[in-house]
Amino acid sequence: MKLIERIQKLSKKHNGLLVAPLAGYPGTQLTGTKIVDLIKNADLQAETLITMQKHFGFDIIFPFMDLSVEAEALGLEIEFHDDGAPDVREHPVTSLEDLEKFHVPDPAVDGRMKVFTDTIRFLKTYTQAHVNEILIAGYVSSPFTLAGLLMGAENIAINTLLEPEFCHATMNFATSCVISYAKAQQESGADNVVLLDPTAVLLSPDLYDIFVKPYIERVTKALDIPVVLHVCGQTTPIMKNLANTQVDALSLDSDVNLPKIMPLIPSDMVVIGNINPVKTMLHSDTKEVHAETRNLIKKWATILILFSVPAVTSPQTPHCKT
Repeated sequence: MKLIERIQKLSKKHNGLLVAPLAGYPGTQLTGTKIVDLIKNADLQAETLITMQKHFGFDIIFPFMDLSVEAEALGLEIEFHDDGAPDVREHPVTSLEDLEKFHVPDPAVDGRMKVFTDTIRFLKTYTQAHVNEILIAGYVSSPFTLAGLLMGAENIAINTLLEPEFCHATMNFATSCVISYAKAQQESGADNVVLLDPTAVLLSPDLYDIFVKPYIERVTKALDIPVVLHVCGQTTPIMKNLANTQVDALSLDSDVNLPKIMPLIPSDMVVIGNINPVKTMLHSDTKEVHAETRNLIKKWATILILFSVPAVTSPQTPHCKT
C-alpha cells in the first residue's frame, strides 16, 4: 500500500489529519534523560518516545534523528554531546584506495545501528499491543549525504565536477550501506523509512539527476516499505528533481514556498513539513503556532509534520532543521 493511501485510511479512522512531529530530542525533558544516553540505549530511547506518544498522542513515531550512525558503523570518529546530536569529526575518503579500506557495516553488530533497529522493534511491539493504528518510522542517511560524510560535503560537491568516477564509486558503496541498514529497520518493523539528505542542496539540478536520483531509486526498489525523502533548506531549485525520485513523500523545510512548488509534486506523493522549527515552534506563542498550523492545513496538508527539535549539524554538513 502506498504511503498516501495508508495516511488517508488512518486519517478517516482518526476523523482528521494525522499529527507526526519529528520530535525525539525534546522528549528528554519529559523523562529527565540526556540525548547522549538515549542514542546509545534502545530501551531508554523507546521509553522516552513512548512517553511522548502517551503525553501528546501523535500518530507516527520517529526515533531520534542521528546522522552519525552509519558513519560511526563505518569506523569514522564521532564526537558525542550530552544534549545535542553527535558530530562526525573526520572525512577520510580522498581516493579510491581509501574507499577500498571500508566494508558495508552489519546492522546487527557494527556501531550503534542495532540501538536504532531495536528501538524500532520495541516501538512496534508497544504499538501493536496498545495503539495499533500508529505508524513507526525509521531514519537512514541518504547515499549522497553518507558519501559526503565519508568524503566531506564540500569535497563531494566539488568532485562531482572534477572526479565523477570517484564520486560514483563512493555513491555505489554508500548506497549499499544505506540499503543494508534500511532493510534492517524494515525487518525490525518500520512502516516507512526516511532518507535524510541535507547535503543534496549543494547540487545543481543536472548534477542531482546524475549523482543522487539513481541511487535514491536503488534504495526505494530494494525496500518493501514506503520511502520519505527529507531535504533541508531551500530546495526549490531542485524541486522538480526531488519530485521525480519515485519516493512516497517529500519532507520540505519552511524555506520552500508551497504554493509555488505544489504543481511540480505528483498527486500521489505526500508533502510533509513546512512549518518553521525555530521562528514558529520555538519562539512563537501557542496562539501563533496554532494559527500558522491551521493555515497550512487549510491550504495544503495531507499529513502534517511539526518540526520542533534543534538543528542537526556537523562541521561539513548543512543544517538539517528537524
